[in-house]
Amino acid sequence: MYTKFEFINALVKAGIAKDDLIMIHVGMSSFGTIPKGIYSQSQLSQFVLDCVSEVIGPNGTLIVPAFSYSLGKDEIFDAKTTPCPLVGDFCEFFRKQPNVCRSLDPFLSVSALGPKAKLLTENISNSSYGENSFFDKFTKAGGKIVCLGVGLRYATIRHYYEEMANVPFRYLKFFSGYIIRDGVKTKCCWYYSVSPRCSNTYPLGIKLEKIVEQSGFMNKIPLDKGFVSCIKSSDYLEIALREYKKDPWLCARGPKCNIAEEEKKRTGAEQFNIKLNSTDIIELAQKISPIPRHLISDGYDESLYALKSVFDIKIHEYKSGEKAFTWTVPERWICKEAYVKDLKGQTIISNSESPLSVISSSKCIDSIVGKEELLTHIYTPDPQRNGKDHNAIPFIFKYYEKDWGFCCTEDTKKLIENSQEDNFFVKINSDFSYGTLKVGEYVVEGANKECIVLCAHLCHPCQFNDGLSGVIAGLKVIESISKLKLRYTYKLLIVPETIGSACYLSHNENQIALMRGGIFLETLATNYRHTIMSSNQPNSYFDKLCHAVTVGMDITTVPFLNALLNDERMFNAPGINIPMLSLQRIAETTDPEYPFRYYHTNMDTIEHANFSNLENSIELLKKIIQAHENDFYVIPLFKGEIFISRFSEIEYAKYGATIRKIMYELTKPKQISQISININENFFKIKEILDLLLKYNLVEYK
Repeated sequence: MYTKFEFINALVKAGIAKDDLIMIHVGMSSFGTIPKGIYSQSQLSQFVLDCVSEVIGPNGTLIVPAFSYSLGKDEIFDAKTTPCPLVGDFCEFFRKQPNVCRSLDPFLSVSALGPKAKLLTENISNSSYGENSFFDKFTKAGGKIVCLGVGLRYATIRHYYEEMANVPFRYLKFFSGYIIRDGVKTKCCWYYSVSPRCSNTYPLGIKLEKIVEQSGFMNKIPLDKGFVSCIKSSDYLEIALREYKKDPWLCARGPKCNIAEEEKKRTGAEQFNIKLNSTDIIELAQKISPIPRHLISDGYDESLYALKSVFDIKIHEYKSGEKAFTWTVPERWICKEAYVKDLKGQTIISNSESPLSVISSSKCIDSIVGKEELLTHIYTPDPQRNGKDHNAIPFIFKYYEKDWGFCCTEDTKKLIENSQEDNFFVKINSDFSYGTLKVGEYVVEGANKECIVLCAHLCHPCQFNDGLSGVIAGLKVIESISKLKLRYTYKLLIVPETIGSACYLSHNENQIALMRGGIFLETLATNYRHTIMSSNQPNSYFDKLCHAVTVGMDITTVPFLNALLNDERMFNAPGINIPMLSLQRIAETTDPEYPFRYYHTNMDTIEHANFSNLENSIELLKKIIQAHENDFYVIPLFKGEIFISRFSEIEYAKYGATIRKIMYELTKPKQISQISININENFFKIKEILDLLLKYNLVEYK
């Protein structure tokens, strides 16, 4: 048994002083028999509060955990009412005290009392351990960690240090849900650092705790059968960062492992056994198109590795939770089973019919659901895009919004609407896990390291035109120039959506200055003519070159961020500024089938593809590269007007008018593309004429 005097004395000896900012973790049962006169948990909690308050005084600030983990449990968080039973009776007692402030963190909220309470709990970031989080503010404000009857390993602030150290056994996980802010239900997006669920990464802080105890920076004072300990957060941080540098796996169960592979053992993995025998376009389309290539998934990975088996592709990997500019790499997703059945057991919707039948990145559900609620989670084709195709199943994804749902034809939805059943069996057996996002890079080196980038999306499960057609076009173009002697370098990036581009660019910032321009490729095998969207720098060199090549062709050109959306805005964005155009074959925006009839549905298959148009798209891309390689500066070597009739191979009737236009452009040296733009004539026609002038030494190329 211990007295109030002994308890206060232990607090003081541990290093707690008047006016201190402290965060306490309480496990009073460890001290043994409670003091005399205390007969309830609330009385014991009041005893602790009185003792601590007496030591730090009215100008001290006390922080107590009020962790609720609400978003992780799909619960709405309300700082005023949400309980925190998982962190003990004292924490729940303290949060209800008068004048206590509580932070609006739907995972790790804290309760605070004292002059610094509002400063530390208000205006925090939406990341529990990130910059400007409570733990960040607390450490910078000189706070002390106090443990009453529990070891330092139970102090949650350790995970803040681990996030700073970027330890390999934790990662940032994205959550979305709702909080109550100022009495109003508000959408909330949040980042919370978690451990992968494989056993190797299970958090164990005992090794670090022992190192800290031996460091001399922590005071540990005995009290009855337990201990009171105290350490400055800044000292704890310094020790932790030093030790994590020595052993990044220090606070995990271990042993060190390939976490992504261990997680696949836990969740199971999909096997597709894709074997490519050649780089033939039809074979690529037939074998890759049916694969469910979700953002981070086994289907995407196996598709990329299959392409690597026949093309010289380098694969880059980026871990779940890894930051890429303002983006964060999401988790791998796997769906083992998904269905809607009536109460008689008859299947109405099933992912065995089509992988698109469940929304991509859908969370789990296994429940009986009422008709009205079920219908709010069912998606049918967009009537403005695919309304004519009642038998189409749409592709819906919710990578950054935790929800569940199904996709089906309009006719199937009507079956549910018209059903006499009021309830349905609903099951989605899916799992999220730590994984790696993969980007393929196919490079042909030229004499100059400056490069042109082709980019295409390999994702979009079981679809061909949207994504895969662009990948195939890019692969065939790079393959075709791989044996040529080139002035410049060319690379194809095969990415999963915008996050893939963000990953590559953020981890290769030294390459950005070498990228002269690029073209994003998709929907290149539809029945429509080409559309080129300019980059965000329509007057850039590469924009003008592409325009010069397409002068006189039946190609629609539109400005950046027109009604047609460039899916690779990341390259054009501030701080990157790579002129990335977009090449597509889509309907006009006024066409009811815009962008194309089978867009984002299970009908986007090779059976509805125009491979002749895909071949033509590849040839157009080759012409752009050819023009780039041959876009010389033209130096005039003549004076006065050229006497065309003097040169036997230059047909006046065929070339005369254009030669005169070229001649008056050459008052000073100009690139061929610039001449082409200025006189609105196709690049290759200009080049043909200039080659004749070159033959007669009337011009030279630089």
